[in-house]
Amino acid sequence: MGWLLLMWRLHHRDIRFIDGTFFNTALAVQGVQVDRSVISRWESGYVPARQAALAAYESVLGLRPGQISSVALSLRRVYGEDSERARGSTLDPSLAQFHDRLDELIELVSSPAATGANWADFGQHVAAAQMVYLPSELWQRLAQRVVDQLGRSVGLAATQRFEATQVLLHHQVARPRVIAAVQEWLADPAAPHSDWLVRLLETADDTVSGDLLIDQLVDHGGVPYDATVSVVARKAELGHYNSTQLFRIEALLLRAIHRPVSDPAGVVELVEALPESARRRLMKATAEKLHGAFQLVDGQLDELVPTHHAASISDGVNRDLRARMPMATLYDVDKMTPRLIRDALFSARYTHRHYASAMLQASPFRDQLAEVLAIEIHSHGLEDAMTPHLARVLSYVITADQQERVTSWLSKAPIPAAYYIARALGSVPGSITHSDELVAGLINDGSRLDSATVRILGMRGDAALHELARNPEFSEQNRASAAWWLKHGTAVFD
Repeated sequence: MGWLLLMWRLHHRDIRFIDGTFFNTALAVQGVQVDRSVISRWESGYVPARQAALAAYESVLGLRPGQISSVALSLRRVYGEDSERARGSTLDPSLAQFHDRLDELIELVSSPAATGANWADFGQHVAAAQMVYLPSELWQRLAQRVVDQLGRSVGLAATQRFEATQVLLHHQVARPRVIAAVQEWLADPAAPHSDWLVRLLETADDTVSGDLLIDQLVDHGGVPYDATVSVVARKAELGHYNSTQLFRIEALLLRAIHRPVSDPAGVVELVEALPESARRRLMKATAEKLHGAFQLVDGQLDELVPTHHAASISDGVNRDLRARMPMATLYDVDKMTPRLIRDALFSARYTHRHYASAMLQASPFRDQLAEVLAIEIHSHGLEDAMTPHLARVLSYVITADQQERVTSWLSKAPIPAAYYIARALGSVPGSITHSDELVAGLINDGSRLDSATVRILGMRGDAALHELARNPEFSEQNRASAAWWLKHGTAVFD
């Protein structure tokens, strides 16, 4: 998090913030009065900044509430920093105003207009309180609402709802209702795939959740597994699967190994997580079939491509990005930015790819990185093996400036690049041009690529959904997906 704080200060439009003393004074106005050396320790990463300090950074820098602090909560939860120290919450449940604010937040999140910031604040209050009593029917409505919004959310809006939902998963009454809402979404074939919702079932040790996640492993037309494989592997390590489910996973892997594999890294990650007996049966076939498909370090999966390719591509992206950032001349060495770019593009672990991408999405480099990635894709060509990796990161940082180019690629790109291009297009606010071409490009084969294409129309609320939902010339799956979007609503950006 220190890198994110430093980069926002150095690359801010107000160049006075480059002066640490001036910035320290600005923080003091927000109620964070610390020595200048403390800021240096925060920005170097030696000392974790508390949530109150992160919120003060956001206020001083004019960022959206949560742009830094919500990402910090995610990183600290996943990578194991002591939660109480890391959160550094200033909320005091013994004060009357705490409960007044909680009452306000309950009203806010009960409304369809609730923002990500509302949900984040609600989650922090629930976490700070020793006990929160609400009628079970209200918990039910809140669980269904946050899950429905999370599955359609983009960027910071998704991160804030995800972290709030993580809090609810630790609440005795809310937890089963959240899990049931996620199960309902995943069990609905018309609902779009959501990595956010898949990740919510990581700690759910019931049979229904386990079966639903295994169902998600089915390879739909070469689309990568992404979060699903990471969650299934983690659940296998935690012992959440019974013998029947483990046998089913092993059978799926065995079939995947003996046909063209869209996600070799996912296959290996799952093999590594299975019990010893299953690993022995699968390891030889895996090694022979997938040899050379990824980089191994000390026998462990490390990167999705050979080291020299990973270094060449990520160094080039970093060099072009740095050239677009005028304030980069203020410092000679920045080891973190190229490391994040490389992890986002090529780390074999979904968790590392996702959080590196989330850091870049929350950084002052987002717009420039989106343009660099779009140029890089054009340079490599849509058929190039590197393009899916570049398109995946672009799906996190894309802006309206890349929309026209990216739309023109969708019908020409092979899977899995086309899948990530479709995911990217669903993450841009506003209307979409040439939606008729998107509809005409549907394969009508029930694939996740078709689902991702309909998702573009649904996230944008495009009028083409109405024709798609009722026209019998389209597959039953695509008609149902269009009807789902018409019922549930468009993308959530706030």
